[in-house]
Amino acid sequence: MASAGAAAVTTSASEVSVSSHLFTVRGYGNTKGIGVGVSIESPAFDAAGHRWSVVFYPDGESQDASGQISVFVRLVSEASDDVTVLYGFSLVDPTGAAPAEEASKAPKVSTFSCGEARGVGCFMEQETFEASPYLQDNCFTIKCVIGAVKGPVGRPRGGARRRPLAGPAWTAVPSPPLSPPRCRPLVFSSLPIQTRPFSSPGQTLTPPAAASSSTRPPAAASHRRRDRDAGGRTR
Repeated sequence: MASAGAAAVTTSASEVSVSSHLFTVRGYGNTKGIGVGVSIESPAFDAAGHRWSVVFYPDGESQDASGQISVFVRLVSEASDDVTVLYGFSLVDPTGAAPAEEASKAPKVSTFSCGEARGVGCFMEQETFEASPYLQDNCFTIKCVIGAVKGPVGRPRGGARRRPLAGPAWTAVPSPPLSPPRCRPLVFSSLPIQTRPFSSPGQTLTPPAAASSSTRPPAAASHRRRDRDAGGRTR
């Protein structure tokens, strides 16, 4: 596993100190068909002075993203003011090779309020993802990069509105164990990587056997999202 060294990105009149987090899902095939807007959420992790979680939608986060996989990051911790960070996502190649352009979304600076999520609705077509080298042995890993912005930055353009993040979420938490409906056991592994120092592996969870098909997904988490930016893909 590659170690994480110091990383900084300099933008106009701003400096960004970057850290990253790995979220691994084992048993991807069991998540197919859970429904548009139904998400799998990582345990919370620390980055840029706040708590975050990665939110993955196997069947897309909305009807506009149906047939795609969607990836978001959500601000979990309370914040008295809006939090401005740089964030981005990529799929991790098990061979250690750099991800292809289609598997890596360039980081961008955005502003979050507590409970809000931003991300990529149309990250990759499901068929393309399933045939890619990033899915191996029914397992894949998402790398989420978050950077604390130091110095003045412009507010994101587009006048994004705030509204609830659609659909229920299966949240990977220590207790009680996760019980996704209509699925065989899944494993969620969450590994934080701090730029300095390098942190130790995080939590791996093994949910019990799936409930019957009549079981409903857990109630929707109380978190919100921002609408799409120009282009209709990225929040």
